[in-house]
Amino acid sequence: MNNAGGPKLTIQDAGAEAKVVERVHRIQCAACPWKKSTVPERDIPGGYSERRHRGLVGTISGGGCESLLGGRPMMACHESPVGEEQACAGWVAYELCEGNNIGLRLRALRNPDAFDLVLDGPQHARIEDTFPKRSKTHKRTRASAGHSGGAE
Repeated sequence: MNNAGGPKLTIQDAGAEAKVVERVHRIQCAACPWKKSTVPERDIPGGYSERRHRGLVGTISGGGCESLLGGRPMMACHESPVGEEQACAGWVAYELCEGNNIGLRLRALRNPDAFDLVLDGPQHARIEDTFPKRSKTHKRTRASAGHSGGAE
C-alpha cells in the first residue's frame, strides 16, 4: 500500500524516540489488543510487555482541540516491521470514533482510502480494557508481596 502524501502520524513506543509514520495497517491483525477476543499476554507474538502496553495510554486522544495541535503519538501495529511501522487498525478505529481524535479525522477526510479499515469482531471501548485482566486475588497477592502492579 502506498500512501504517498497520506496521513503522517507519530509512533509512540514507550521508552523510544518518536518517529513519523505514513501508513495505516488497514486490516486488523489476528492478535490486535483492541479486539475483545485477544488475550495480550497469550496472543501477542514476540515477547509481550505489559509495561510497554500500558505506556501506550499516551497515544489516546482526549478529543477536541488538543488533537489538532499535532505531535499526538500513535499506536503502531505490533506486526509492523521495525523501521516500517504502520498505525494499528484497532487504534485508528478507536481514535476516529470513541477517541474523537479531530486531527486524525481531518487526515481521514483528506485521504479516505488510507483509512478504509477492516476490523475483526467486537472491539474494546477504552484502552484500559485492552490490558491483561487481573483477578482481585492476583492483585491482593502482588500487593502483599510488595509489588506495585506494574509488572511486565
